Amino acid sequence: MNKTTLLSFVLLLCQTSFSQGHETFDNVTIPGNSYQDGTFQGQDGSTWVYMQARGNDEITGQAIMLGRNRSPDSYVASGTIPNGIGTLQFSYKQPFATNVQMEVYVNEVLIHTVTTNNQKDEILTTNEMEVNIAGDVVIKFKNPSSAGQVTIDDVIWTAMGQAPTLHVTSP
Repeated sequence: MNKTTLLSFVLLLCQTSFSQGHETFDNVTIPGNSYQDGTFQGQDGSTWVYMQARGNDEITGQAIMLGRNRSPDSYVASGTIPNGIGTLQFSYKQPFATNVQMEVYVNEVLIHTVTTNNQKDEILTTNEMEVNIAGDVVIKFKNPSSAGQVTIDDVIWTAMGQAPTLHVTSP
């Protein structure tokens, strides 16, 4: 095996072992502007579930909007994501007049709450949040009924763990 082939194989192995996910919500096909319940196939291959959401808003393309004054609370949740989560980041916006106060959960543990303060239509992106939860995980974005509608897009996560140190030797 020559050096180039070996290096390509090692880089591919590292990329597969320490992959990350990126949900763009491009597969969300909720017709019209009414809030609905349903599922869609995520870019990560899992089936995402939404309750009282709609798909007629955009951030960097198709996005998903969670409703307000819903009982039970509106949400969107990933399917099971293997390999845990190291970090998590996403974009969001307040599409109407009422401020956002959306909760973010990993495996039903609250890890973050995002808010707005009269920032209608302003696209915000969270800092990269350290999550560090191993094993199978589910990400859930929940909108409490008293909070304003929120649009979510570009959810990006890294797998749990650190990249291994590569040692390439000449043959």
